[in-house]
Amino acid sequence: MLILNLTIDVTETIEYAGATGSDRSSGQTVKLIATKRSIRTRRVKKPRLRRSRRRPASIALFATSEIFACSAKSWDPNELVENAPVYSTNLRFCVIVRWYDEIADFKGERAGKVFGLDRPDGLDDDRDVPLPPPTVTAAFYEGRRLIAEIPIDRIKVGEVLVADSGRYFAVVRGLGGVCTGRTTERDSFVTIYQADGRRVGTLTAGDVLNVYDIERLSPFDINWELRHESEEREVVVLSIPNAPKGKQELRVDLATAVMLDLRREIFPSPHAYATAAAGPAGSYETPSSPDCVAAYDAANLVRVDSSRFVAQAVQAPAPELPRVALLVRMRASVVVDVIVSESGDVICTRSTAKPFGLSAAAVEAAKRWKFRPFGGRVAGEILFRFEDVDEESWHDLVRRSPYH
Repeated sequence: MLILNLTIDVTETIEYAGATGSDRSSGQTVKLIATKRSIRTRRVKKPRLRRSRRRPASIALFATSEIFACSAKSWDPNELVENAPVYSTNLRFCVIVRWYDEIADFKGERAGKVFGLDRPDGLDDDRDVPLPPPTVTAAFYEGRRLIAEIPIDRIKVGEVLVADSGRYFAVVRGLGGVCTGRTTERDSFVTIYQADGRRVGTLTAGDVLNVYDIERLSPFDINWELRHESEEREVVVLSIPNAPKGKQELRVDLATAVMLDLRREIFPSPHAYATAAAGPAGSYETPSSPDCVAAYDAANLVRVDSSRFVAQAVQAPAPELPRVALLVRMRASVVVDVIVSESGDVICTRSTAKPFGLSAAAVEAAKRWKFRPFGGRVAGEILFRFEDVDEESWHDLVRRSPYH
């Protein structure tokens, strides 16, 4: 069951008598809880309710984004609520997403009626509100002339963009936010519709951005816009103004829902790779095997220079970057000291200590290395790097490395 917990300051909304907690006016904390079955407001205690002398208000939930777009706006009962039109830049066409079915297009309705603020007994804090339907209607207009009414998956809607030609509009999403789940590579990112309601196509976030960029970018790092490039071509543009290499743009053709720019790396991506160690490490973790402890202490153990040792590898798999290290953006280097048998197989390993699974990942990779025989049992060091490398540098590194 998916649960979204939010703690909201309700100073301007309702005052509670006899409550204790963190709210400035009454010490009461309110939690909004959203489940797949219902949405409800729940208070820590169930105090007596009294009206604030300040502006009457409501806590409203709107199912307008990945999970729910939520609002803690204070509404005056006489304030007008509307389904706001979204216009093309030439103001000729617009789309109205009917979040509130009871409100007519281009009209407004009192918040007291929409949110139930007119009830004499005040807000009912125990009522269950059913989830809205999975689709919402988007009405496409030329001026005030209705052209089409189009059902759209509610979960796909973040922002609507309307083309100046009146032939298309796009429904785009951000990368998640305070009230919504984080966007994944499988989530729809941009969906394009013709004015008559036919869907041109949908691209997922993974079609437009790589997984690491989706994780690195914040909702505030991207912008969507429509652009009229020629009479034949209109595009929706994902813009990343503050990318590490300067402003980046990725265009999608409205007529075909196909990307016009190749998906490319926005941030240097995390890579794990091996190089020769510059010199012996200061200390290593003790091997778990007593036989290996004795092997490293043996007086007759022959050591091979790291450059020669790494160049002798015939199989050199790179380690996997541990998920936890990726999430905390841990980057480090691990030296693995390896003993190789007469046949070139790895028989013992020990490594420098690094957190978040980096040492274990490096050791597991080193165990799978295979070497051309050195003519006897030898030891040598491999330096495993876990770091961010831009795409061009990475390809160059792989090209120059004989053991990749």
